[in-house]
Amino acid sequence: MFIFNCKKAKELMESKSIDQQDMAVALDCSEGFVSGLLNGNKQPSSDAACRISKLLGVSVDSLFEDTNEMLANRNH
Repeated sequence: MFIFNCKKAKELMESKSIDQQDMAVALDCSEGFVSGLLNGNKQPSSDAACRISKLLGVSVDSLFEDTNEMLANRNH
């Protein structure tokens, strides 16, 4: 299973001086939804993930983490 990497998104946003309001406008959604994404409480739709990747200048797949891989790394 893949989950949105909110830590990476926050780091990219900071490096590009993009705030939650900018992301909300780019996604055509509320700042509350963006807050949920960045706090790990929400997952973006495929369309939203594409918009986020364009806004942040990265590939869509780089915005997600494989939870199976994360669990395997914790057990070693």
